[in-house]
Amino acid sequence: MPEAIDDYVVADNPVRFIDAFVNGLDLAAAGFKRVTPKVTGRPGYAPGDLLKLYIYGYLNKCGRAAGWRWNAIATSR
Repeated sequence: MPEAIDDYVVADNPVRFIDAFVNGLDLAAAGFKRVTPKVTGRPGYAPGDLLKLYIYGYLNKCGRAAGWRWNAIATSR
């Protein structure tokens, strides 16, 4: 069993590019709200993580929840 999650993803996987690309963006300057969570209440999902999921889904043509499920099953084997 790998010691880190990064060990599951090969070096040339497009997920690594998506991660680096979104991490390099200034999401607050791009107009994303809630980049810095409020002090009160539970924090929401990180906008950068949601953008990574959206880009991944777009590139893999996962337009529906069923497509996401199928793609997760197909790529995990």
